[in-house]
Amino acid sequence: MYYLLSVGTRNNPLRWIQDSDWSEIQLMISDMVSRYLKEGTYKKLFNNLDGVAVGFVDGDLELLKS
Repeated sequence: MYYLLSVGTRNNPLRWIQDSDWSEIQLMISDMVSRYLKEGTYKKLFNNLDGVAVGFVDGDLELLKS
């Protein structure tokens, strides 16, 4: 099974407003998701998946769990 989690949509995109470049933002998001995989309420659900990755639609994905 494959799951795709999108925290935003075309009509309602997630907006992250900060004076940083994309790589700094991706690093922050990666850190947050990694922390959630260890401590989050639904960590068991996510850790039962084959993989978890973060990234931007026009770039490479960073695999956090495989």
